[in-house]
Amino acid sequence: MHTHENKTVSVDIPPKHVLFSSPDKIGPQISPDGTKITYIAMYNGVWNIWIKSIDKNDDRPLTHDTGIGITTYSWLLDNQHLIYMQQQDQNSSHIFKFNIATRKIIDITPYKNVNARIISYRREFPDTMLISLNRNHPALYDVYKWDLKTDMITLVEKNLGNVTGWIADNNLVIKGAMCANQDGSTCLLIRDYPGATWKEVIRWEFEDSAQSSPVGFAQDNRRIYIRDSRNSNTNRLILLDPATKETQIVAQDETYDLSGIFADPVNHELISVTFTKERKEVVLLNDTYAEDFKTIKTLDHGDFSITDSSVDFNKWLILFSKDNGPSSYYIYDRTTKTGKFLFFNNGSLSQYELAYSEPITFEARDNLKIHGYLTYPTGVTEKTNLPIVVLVHGGPWVRDTWGFQPTVQWLATRGYAVLQVNFRGSAGYGKEFLNAGNKEWGRKMHHDIEDAVKWAVEKNIADKNKVAIFGSAYGGYEAMVAAAFSPDTFCCAVNIVGPLDLNKLANSFPKEYSHFKGSFIKRVGDPEKEKDLLTDRSPITRIEDIKIPVMIAQGKLDPRTSKEDSDKLVRHLRTKNINTEYLIFEDEGHGFVKPHNNMHFFATAEMFLARHLGGRCEQ
Repeated sequence: MHTHENKTVSVDIPPKHVLFSSPDKIGPQISPDGTKITYIAMYNGVWNIWIKSIDKNDDRPLTHDTGIGITTYSWLLDNQHLIYMQQQDQNSSHIFKFNIATRKIIDITPYKNVNARIISYRREFPDTMLISLNRNHPALYDVYKWDLKTDMITLVEKNLGNVTGWIADNNLVIKGAMCANQDGSTCLLIRDYPGATWKEVIRWEFEDSAQSSPVGFAQDNRRIYIRDSRNSNTNRLILLDPATKETQIVAQDETYDLSGIFADPVNHELISVTFTKERKEVVLLNDTYAEDFKTIKTLDHGDFSITDSSVDFNKWLILFSKDNGPSSYYIYDRTTKTGKFLFFNNGSLSQYELAYSEPITFEARDNLKIHGYLTYPTGVTEKTNLPIVVLVHGGPWVRDTWGFQPTVQWLATRGYAVLQVNFRGSAGYGKEFLNAGNKEWGRKMHHDIEDAVKWAVEKNIADKNKVAIFGSAYGGYEAMVAAAFSPDTFCCAVNIVGPLDLNKLANSFPKEYSHFKGSFIKRVGDPEKEKDLLTDRSPITRIEDIKIPVMIAQGKLDPRTSKEDSDKLVRHLRTKNINTEYLIFEDEGHGFVKPHNNMHFFATAEMFLARHLGGRCEQ
């Protein structure tokens, strides 16, 4: 029974192992012939691929991996093989081919220090796949053709020196290339045929580059669909003719960026687009499918996505996402216009009362409109003057969205309101909002967090004396900025692998992402030309100002966040007798992937927050 100021009623508290444990089933796919379902689930404690008949409960494991497990896979069109991607070490990911009948496994890319990526695999060419490998340089991916019958791999295209992505047409011919430039701009190159001269058809300056990219060639193999934010605040879907430069606007929203596209893989016609607004909004572009979409919406509540289909496009796999419960999967049959429930991704969540998330907006101090989400604690009868946790997303060039989030539910079921803020610099709200965060780490991006707290206090939602801040990566950095720059606003801070020194962060840019360093320093700051700015925005330079309790979780192997800085900060705080919790995970890097480490972190954080906010802990 939680009794924060007599405002709550008795509710069962979901255990951490239920909230944060691996889901029962993830990544389901339909076999090309539409008769089987595969998915990822645990087998002997390791992620493996399972298979079942669509109309039977005959689930059984296919693979028997005993190492790091399998989480990314797909069917080959012969209905006899699967392929899966698997990380081999920090610098290598390989593609494996798995025979369903014999269980024989072949490593298709058995190279050291090489990453493999899939470029294109089309239904018209079931025996050929285009992949890319960085065999010659960590940041440069060349194109190879993989013959799925012989398993021979042949070099097709050498990297031009700054290509970050390749685009094949509908005949598996490489005719497009996406390039990144040192000044932070990007460009799209197109050619008419292999061996022809590459021509730059679009250059996106830095301000447009983050939201603009090619989608794929149209049916005619000449025009190309593109996400494009030139001459627009948001990125629109356009159809470009490279020869004439003529463009046609296919879909757009004035406030929100395009977030998804769904096309018929048989006829290559666009069916719908998605805009992630407060919730996900699907816009139908082809009336042929109006009845299908109407029927799908009746299957369940939440936001739906079509995630896979049979090769004849008659069976669709549907995912419904919810804020207060597990995701659910359905098979939809277009022939009969009926849907059948398959499974929840984590059925054990269904037995607990979980919290609803509400979209919120407020105006920052400079009148910029800020979006976010507010989740009230479960069991609350009076939604005022509550202890609150500001949960800051990482990235930072992503955004929080509506849907089930374990950390949000963990906090809400422990008695805290949860405030998620899509501060300036977050993606999805157009380029002006994204670029408003340029070089504003520790300044206006932080001010948006402060203004969110002020809004929650003025609305009488938050108890101004019980406001915590919690985040990972960029969110962890912001938590430490809050502790150092605004110690009177927050009562405690939790930092998970957040950098403390921005100069060190900028200088630790990985080789394999070197093409993107120009963009990074334009958004954060240049360690060579703007060292003082980065020093000024770094919490490590303001540790004297920290006076609130702090919890830091650090991976010893983290290449981006300095353990030395975390050690220094903790030593300093402890000499000042400031309540400091410090967790060092010897076998983790930038984020924690091992379940026992995650459980240890959340158990410690739960007690830390309870001490300073007055919430409850799992018994």
